[in-house]
Amino acid sequence: MATKKKTTDVPSIEEGLRRLEEIADLLQEGKLSLEESLVLYEEGLNLTRTCAERLQQASLTVKRLEKDLAGTLKIIDESSDLTNE
Repeated sequence: MATKKKTTDVPSIEEGLRRLEEIADLLQEGKLSLEESLVLYEEGLNLTRTCAERLQQASLTVKRLEKDLAGTLKIIDESSDLTNE
């Protein structure tokens, strides 16, 4: 039976994406039982959610940071960002 990894074991987005690729490859081979396939499918869904959340957090962090002329990063006020556009 396929080994189930917990999403909390995924140290980074990159590792999560690698595991998703492994899961996709295993499922596409079609050699697993229905039970094994369902376990991997569920793991894939959980990894997808986890990676999406981490990417969203990273995106928000990038949007909130602005580099000034001296190269110093500072947090921008999101409400003023919307009014300046």
